[in-house]
Amino acid sequence: RKNTVQIFVTSSGNVLDNMKNLPNAFLAPDVEDLIVTTEEGKNVVKKEFEKFSVAPGILVANKVEKPNEVNIPMMMNRLERDYGIKFLLVAGGSGFNGSVTHAEQYDEYFQAISPKIIGTDKNNPRQISVSGFERSPENSLPHNLISVKNHKNYLFLRWRLN
Repeated sequence: RKNTVQIFVTSSGNVLDNMKNLPNAFLAPDVEDLIVTTEEGKNVVKKEFEKFSVAPGILVANKVEKPNEVNIPMMMNRLERDYGIKFLLVAGGSGFNGSVTHAEQYDEYFQAISPKIIGTDKNNPRQISVSGFERSPENSLPHNLISVKNHKNYLFLRWRLN
């Protein structure tokens, strides 16, 4: 594969959220756009992009018994099989990161530790790293520390899943 592939994952198919202009992310030269969604989401994607005369690639990855949910293991398998993608950087929110983590569909985990302490309250909840599933300390996913970098008082940790 010569070009970078930019992948957006959305169960609903809503990527553009009624934008009037196509975001620059979809106009980058030599970058393929791929949207991973559900069977129902596929129609939303097509409709959203139709007005811009752009047709990103669409990969449907959901199981029949869960039609409104992107199936992460299926997505990963199809990305490798159909698109030749062997390495993938996942940069999502805590919910998507939680889905990838819960399905154990990753090899390495990057973590940044900030020198700033922030809090949360019931009116302003902040998800930390991953959410959407529960694991007890006894049932946690073990990792090995690969590297630590310090830059301007920020620590950047790289872990490998055992």
